[in-house]
Amino acid sequence: MQIKIMSREQAKKFCFQKHDEKSLIISIYDPDKEPPNLFMTVQNNVKSILYCSFFDEEKDKNDCITFKQAQTIADAVKSFSDYVELIVVHCEAGISRSAGVAGAIMKFINGDDAEAFSNGRIPNMTCYRRVLEKLME
Repeated sequence: MQIKIMSREQAKKFCFQKHDEKSLIISIYDPDKEPPNLFMTVQNNVKSILYCSFFDEEKDKNDCITFKQAQTIADAVKSFSDYVELIVVHCEAGISRSAGVAGAIMKFINGDDAEAFSNGRIPNMTCYRRVLEKLME
């Protein structure tokens, strides 16, 4: 299974392109912004889009990803893992939240999360731990 980490802009462009692989998009956006305009078509082969809204920083335990949001992500991954070949995880910049969530998915599905920690990414470890915990349940 391929897991790609993208920024908000890259994810929007992804939806306008033709893809052979069936994909799931996990869209993470800031609570004070509108969700990105992502869409499913026959050409882009996006089969489902999961929208999650939470901040990257953690001023208190409710600012970052909640356990309920982590469970929703884990449920989507488990539901679609036999149906899609690609999971796209994006956040605003494609550096922290998306890398944390994608790293947990990589670890769960492929047994290796190294890609999430490369290319200047700094995975949000709260996202990583909470999603991995829910995936492992």
